[in-house]
Amino acid sequence: MRPGVDTTYTLTVTNAAGTNVTAQVGVNVVVGPVITQFSAAKSIISEGSGTTLTAVFTNGTGSVDAGVGQVANGVAIPVAPGADTTYTLTVTNAAFDSVEAQVKVRVVAGASLKISLVPISGTWRVGGGSWMASGTTVDGLAPGGHNVEFAVLPYYWTVPSSPADSSSILGQA
Repeated sequence: MRPGVDTTYTLTVTNAAGTNVTAQVGVNVVVGPVITQFSAAKSIISEGSGTTLTAVFTNGTGSVDAGVGQVANGVAIPVAPGADTTYTLTVTNAAFDSVEAQVKVRVVAGASLKISLVPISGTWRVGGGSWMASGTTVDGLAPGGHNVEFAVLPYYWTVPSSPADSSSILGQA
């Protein structure tokens, strides 16, 4: 039998003398666990940085392996793996039925950026950070695009016409 709702079954046994004995058993139906989403805010991160994992699920309790542990539905959990890691979310209901989902976070070496302004010196910065002198190298940039700003430079200076031109920026004295 597979009842769709909680059900009570009654068994009545009658002996030859006509005496009845009755017993009941209740069956509770437990809805299966469901994972709607398991994701990483960033699936590729640079060494030394982190991301968050978010699990959306119903009808059970969730836990993630790789040292993360118990997770709450819809709550972002910070992780900072030192190497590529596949995280497994397991959601288990009261009947010990479980479902799983996985998400992989890739760890890559951070990128570097060095800008030298020739023949003059000047300052520049990445993503609104601190101003740096010409020739300074910035390490550990996350993969992806970055906004580079230049301070007002003396003399005549031509702003690159496109990002492809920004690898060699020349000033004129």
